[in-house]
Formats: sequence, structure tokens, C-alpha cells
Amino acid sequence: SPVVCLDGSLFCGDRKGNIMSFRRDLSEQENGHYSFAETEPESALIEVKPHKDRAVDIVPAPDKQTIITGGADGSIAAVDIRNGYVLWRTKTHEGVNCLDRLFVVNEDIVATGFRSVNFYIWNLSARLELNSVECGGWRRPHNFLAVNDDPNEGGTFVYWKADDLFAYSFKFQEGVPKNLIPGRGFHGNRANACCFLSSERAVSFSEDTTGRVFDIDKMTMSCRQTLVSHVSGVHAVAFDRGKSLLFSGGGKNELLCWSVGIDGIVTLKASSRIKGVKYNTKAAARVTAVMAMDGGFMVVGRSDGSVCTATLREFRIVQVVVDEGRHHGAVKTIADIDGEYVASGDTSGLVCVWHCPAFGELNFMYNIQVHALGTNGVDVLTIGEESILATCGDDQSIAFWKWTKDGMSLLQRVEAHTAAATDIKAVQESKCFLSVGADRKLIVWSHSEAKEDHPRTFFAKQTVRTTVNDPACVAVRGNVALVAGFGIEALKLS
Repeated sequence: SPVVCLDGSLFCGDRKGNIMSFRRDLSEQENGHYSFAETEPESALIEVKPHKDRAVDIVPAPDKQTIITGGADGSIAAVDIRNGYVLWRTKTHEGVNCLDRLFVVNEDIVATGFRSVNFYIWNLSARLELNSVECGGWRRPHNFLAVNDDPNEGGTFVYWKADDLFAYSFKFQEGVPKNLIPGRGFHGNRANACCFLSSERAVSFSEDTTGRVFDIDKMTMSCRQTLVSHVSGVHAVAFDRGKSLLFSGGGKNELLCWSVGIDGIVTLKASSRIKGVKYNTKAAARVTAVMAMDGGFMVVGRSDGSVCTATLREFRIVQVVVDEGRHHGAVKTIADIDGEYVASGDTSGLVCVWHCPAFGELNFMYNIQVHALGTNGVDVLTIGEESILATCGDDQSIAFWKWTKDGMSLLQRVEAHTAAATDIKAVQESKCFLSVGADRKLIVWSHSEAKEDHPRTFFAKQTVRTTVNDPACVAVRGNVALVAGFGIEALKLS
């Protein structure tokens, strides 16, 4: 509950919305601290109830005779400290369901509140919304600093999340607030998926339901567009370069198709709810993996372990085939092997291989236990006539397999990460793999040449540490790797 001292009295609020004051006893001082004559609620000098819910903040007004109080119900009130009268009471912003902080800047009263996934900054005196910041969840430590002590000129809003400090600055241009380029906090929650749209443009999707299209130029990142059509957290993304179509999947079984224009602008084209076989009723219904295949169709994995194919017909996503549940857990990752075969990994550590001989068909071939714990990533690298499949898992290991139509044979298993290995990608141009883990290590895997008496082996050629907390995925284009998690970072590889 908020507490503030003013003019010899202590003012505090409680969870019922009451504001009370107590007199400070100046005659009693112990160890340099004054005590209060009475601290029982029934002994309060003033007791008023300006709010219907918990009191969240109290700040002195500029006249020093009034306190401004805020409630969790989104209301703000002015209370005369001389007699306890409520001078006025108002709502900060329509729809703000959690008022959090109050600031008095010169003659202006500034409030911060929360709605959906946004913090709102509101100048109550000017009846003006200053700005809104996506953060993914409230009750985060935060602060606001006005430019030149005038919130109408602009300011800086900072908040703390997942051991990182995120700062957003804004300023007014002709009376309209404008967001400056944000830092690493593109999202208000963990970014679960990312991919490159071109050599200098990428997209990321997050648990906060949004997608961010951003440019990477000389190792700086600037957000260009926000995609807001998902109704729940997004877990997977895939890009069909041939048709310039972007697919994103997330909660409530939602699969969206976006069109990427020549100018790089992304627009929503179609959406659908992917149906599963419902044999795992305990799992929350969500799309967890997507792979765009040649020929204009997708392979989609769900949290209940089902795998299906879908295609885009005009402005609709049409589901074609659903398998009978070969997986033992949620499907986390899907990889295209050679345009005709697909590998999918799940949270039980299993990898299933599928044959897609014709448009939309999906035939189960075999499965194999590749990790003791969940399989988080799988991808395929073609070296000569060999197809090398790499997997990474929660058991901290990277496994390299020789893939054939008849089965997979283990070439090598390496425990290079000290925490869960969360994703792995093949880099066809450099003939190497790139893995990332919860230990924040990004490892480039090179290989030796295969000989008759010595099979091909893989080794860590380069290790780079990312500043992103809890990395979820990695994407690579040329010599630039994009790591997403609680933050997004672009790293240049040698």
C-alpha cells in the first residue's frame, strides 16, 4: 500500500480503497526517527474512501494542501489534507483496468496505467494520452521522466523485466506523440519465433500476441511495422520466399497467412483455426510449429501432438490431412528435408519422419528417440550426396544424424551447452549448423570431411555469447544471426 509524509502527517492507503492520515509525534525521537502518536486505523485523523479498489499510489499536489491518490479501479482523486474532503474524482483512461503510478510534474498530474498488454501514460491535467508502451504484463517496476519537466514536450518511460531495463522515449510533433526507435524490447513478452524476410529485414512473433517487422542495418535494428491480428501468444513462424507469404501460428489453434509486398509491408491475407485429433485433451490448444513447403502448402504441428497439412486457397487456409497421433508430446519443431520429406520433433524427445509425395499428402514413415528430454530444434544440411540431420534438446545435447529414407543413424552427440539447447538451424551456404541455448551461447558447428575409415565429425568452430535472456530461437541470413527470446539481438558471425 502507498505511504507518503506531508506537513507532519503520514498518509497511507489500503486494499479497500481507503485513504487515512496519522499525526507524527515530534516529541518522541529515537535513533533519529520520529514515531507516530497513533497507528491503529480507528485512530486515523482523516479517513476517506475515494476508490472502489486497492489504493495504489499517493503523491503531494503542487499546492502542498492536496494529495492526489490513485486506485486499482483506474480512478484518481484529489483529497484536501486539512479536512479529508474529496475535491474531485475521475477516471484516468477509458478501459484502463490497472492504475499503477502517479507523478506530479510542475502543475501537471501524470498517471501510468495498464490495459491488455500496454502501459498507458496519461496527462490528467491536460486530458491527453501521452503514449502507450507494449510490455506484456503489469506490476513491472517502472518510472517516467518528463522532458524539461514538461510531460507535454515528451518523456522517457522505463520498465524492468527479466533482468533487463527497457527504455522508450517519445516526443511531440505538432501535438502528436511519436515513438522513437525502441531498444531491444521490441516485445512485451518472450519472442518465440523469428525469421528473415530479406537480407536486411526480419520479423519476430511473441507471447504478447504481436509481430514486429524490423530492419537490420549495420547492426542496428529499427521497428518498421507491428502486426496485431493474433488473439493469443504466437509460437511459430515460416516464410515462403517463392510466394512471399508469411505464416504464423499460436494459441487457440490460430494460423494466419500474411502477404509480404515488394515494399516490405506485411498485410494479413487469411486466417484459420487448425483442428487436431484431440487425443491429448490436457494440452492447451495451440499451433506450435509451421513449415512452408514447396508447392504452396504447409506442414503444421500442434500442442496436442498432431501434425497436419494445410494450403492457401484464395483467401482461406484449408486443412488437408491430419495424422493419427504419432507424437508423444507437443510438436516443437518441423524441418523440410528435401522438399518431399519432413522431420518433426516433440517435447518427449521424439523425431518423426513423414513423406509428402504429392500436394498436401502426409504419410508417416518412422520415428526415433533422439533426446532423453524434449526435442526443441531440428534441421537438415545437405553435404554432397549426404543429408545430415541435426537435433537439439532439453538434455543440453546436440545430435548429428545421417538421414536416409530407410532410417537415421547417429554420427555424433555433443553436450556443448550448459543448459537446454533451444534451437538449431542449418546454414546451407556455409555448410554448417548454428545452435543456441538457454545458457545464452550461440555455437557455429563445422565438420570434417568423411573418409572410408572415419565418419564425418562436427566441432564447435565459433562460440558467441548473446545478451538475450532465455533465447527461444535463432534465424540466420548470410553472416548475420538473429536471436530472439526476452529481447532480440543481431550478431555478426565470422
